[in-house]
Formats: sequence, C-alpha cells, structure tokens
Amino acid sequence: MQTSDRRSILATSPNPDITLDYIISLSGTIQTHIAPIPHSNVSISLKYVPDREIAMPEPWRAYLDILASHTWATLEELAVTVLADINDQLIPRWAELSIISLTEASKHSILLNENQPDWNNPSLLSAIDRSQI
Repeated sequence: MQTSDRRSILATSPNPDITLDYIISLSGTIQTHIAPIPHSNVSISLKYVPDREIAMPEPWRAYLDILASHTWATLEELAVTVLADINDQLIPRWAELSIISLTEASKHSILLNENQPDWNNPSLLSAIDRSQI
C-alpha cells in the first residue's frame, strides 16, 4: 500500500474549538509481523493535542488494521511510520505515541513525542498518565 493511501484512511474532522488545548487519546492492539516474529502482539496508543483537525475513532481502527497487514523490519520502523502519518494528516500541536510489543519472554516499548514549534502547555502535559510505558 502506498503511503498516501495508508494516510488517507485516517479521516479527520474540524476541531470544534481551536482555541482550547485538550488531549485526545486513541489506542488499539494489532497482531502484525515484526521480523523475525510472525505474530507479534502490538499495543499502539496515541495521545495528542489537536490543532485544526481531529482524528475520527472508526477510521483509526481501520488504520490499525492496515498497519497489521504489513511486515515491519523493526518495532521502531512501525513507530516512526505511525508518527509520520499522524503528523501528516492531523498536524497536531503535540503528539505522543507509545508502542509496546509483548511476547512470553520480553517487553519492547517505544515512546515518541513531537510538538509544533512554540507550543508549550506544561500543566496540561503533566496530567498525562505515563504508567504504561
């Protein structure tokens, strides 16, 4: 699947109030192929502060299903791809992506975050529960 096709699945809607800073969370679990493990259980959690667009929950599940159908070289490749797609489609003020792969023997987790230049709201970000990563 082409990058633009994958990204277009992330349908958006206008932010109902662009003057407010608030956090939206979307998450889900997929089973995908991360070399060399053919059936990796991966939890993907996105938290973001919207700017002009918000992501719709139903297309988020369809987007996760598309990610699950791909073979990934590493968990890091998957994480960077998701963050790039989110930044392209939503252009959030701030985004945090947590990806966790669990096997019987280990846990592999990645936390990525990014924000627009000059955006800062430490009191809002301090309210985030970071116990999962």
